[in-house]
Amino acid sequence: MDLEHLHNVELEALRRLREICDSEGIRFFLIAGTALGAVRHGGFIPWDDDIDIGLTYSDYQKLDALLCRTDLSPYQYISCSNSGKYPRLHGKILYEGRNCIDLFPLIRLSDSPFLARVQWCIRKITWKVYSRKVGYLHEKEKQPWIFISQLLALFLSKERVLKIADWNCRLCEGTSTNCYINIYSTYSMEKEKILSSCVEDAQKILFEGETFWTFGHLDAYLKHLYGDYRKLPPEHERKGNAHEELF
Repeated sequence: MDLEHLHNVELEALRRLREICDSEGIRFFLIAGTALGAVRHGGFIPWDDDIDIGLTYSDYQKLDALLCRTDLSPYQYISCSNSGKYPRLHGKILYEGRNCIDLFPLIRLSDSPFLARVQWCIRKITWKVYSRKVGYLHEKEKQPWIFISQLLALFLSKERVLKIADWNCRLCEGTSTNCYINIYSTYSMEKEKILSSCVEDAQKILFEGETFWTFGHLDAYLKHLYGDYRKLPPEHERKGNAHEELF
C-alpha cells in the first residue's frame, strides 16, 4: 500500500472514530507525531505512517469497551480486552492487518517524584510480563528485562497482571496532580510528562482540512517532546513505524 493511500485510509478511520466519540461524549486528542504534523505540515508528516491519539484513562476505558463491541469494518480494533494474543496494553485500529491508529491512555501522574517513578516502573514491568503471558518477545529487548519478566510471569496470571496495570493507571485518578503521562509510550518518563493544563485547556486544530481536538499549550508540549520541532529531521530519520510487529 503506498503512503498516500495509507494516509487516506487512516484519515477515514480517524473520522469514524471522531463520530463514535462525539456520540458518546468521549474526547480524544491528537498527540505526538500527529500533533506535530498538524502544526508543521497541516496534516500528516509526509513520511509518517500512523496516527497517535491520547485519551484520559476513564475515556480510554469507555472507548475500549465500546470499540470491542462495534463493527468497524473494514477496520479492526484490537486490544488486550478482545485478543488473547495481542501483547500491548494500549489499543490499535488496524486496516488489513496494518496499524492505522494507536490509542494511548493518559494517566494522572503523582506530584511525588518517588511515586511517579514507581508508576512508570510498574507500567514497564506489567507491560513486559503481559507480553510474556501471551508468548511475545521483542527482538530488541534487553536480557535483564527478559529474565525479570519471565520470572514474574511464572507467578502472575494474565488477569492479575491486567489488574495491577489498571490499579497503577488509577493510582492518582480523581486527584488534581500537575501532570498526566502517556503511560505506554516508548519515550522516556520525563519526555512524556504532559502538564495537566494541556489536557484541561484542550483546543481544536486542523488536520488534513478537518477539525480535531489536541492539547492546549501545544507549542510548549511539542518543544518538550521534540525540541526545535519546526526543524525537519535529517533524511535518514524520516521514516514511520506502522510496519512494527503486532504479535
